Amino acid sequence: MSDLITVRRITVVTHNRLEETLVNQFAQFGAKGYNAMDCRGRGEHELLQDVFAGATRVRIEVIVQPDVADKILAFLAEPQFAHQPMMVSVETLEVPASANV
Repeated sequence: MSDLITVRRITVVTHNRLEETLVNQFAQFGAKGYNAMDCRGRGEHELLQDVFAGATRVRIEVIVQPDVADKILAFLAEPQFAHQPMMVSVETLEVPASANV
């Protein structure tokens, strides 16, 4: 097997109006690409069933070096996102060293 390197996958689920802002900033921090897909669901902070009726959510994933992940996570922790419907998760992955991450 080829040599492996450790990277991070950050997944953000949020309102689609934030997609462009987030992916542009992730790129400025050093993310070389991303995947985004429409999604739907319900979380504990949606107190009323129809609060986001008709609203579209997006799931954004980036796989980045650990230092880039730290910058992205710090950005997502900024006060401007405190009241946005957003779920963020981080996973540690191993990928081939030849991957362009």
